[in-house]
Amino acid sequence: MARKNDDFTSYLDFAQRAAAPVTRLNELAVRNVERVARLQYDMAGDWMQFALAQMHAAVEAKDVGGLLSRQAEVASQFVEKASRRQQDLARISADSQADFVRWVDESGAA
Repeated sequence: MARKNDDFTSYLDFAQRAAAPVTRLNELAVRNVERVARLQYDMAGDWMQFALAQMHAAVEAKDVGGLLSRQAEVASQFVEKASRRQQDLARISADSQADFVRWVDESGAA
């Protein structure tokens, strides 16, 4: 009976070792999807703030010149935020690629 138990234990060990690379790849994928989803959520918030600031500027405007200058200021602030978000997305992409290359190297070595 001890022999059957050892066979089962060795089979479980083999199965865990065989599935480890796929499990690691799934972890990487989930982490990257979560990072991108968080970034998109932040970007949606930026768009919402931009729209509200534009409406607020329109309501407070006393003349067309003041409205245009305030809208230009709001748009400039939004462009700065959008540029930072794009840099964040590029960093996430580079990190994802580096993680994938590392996974390929680790999986190939195993």
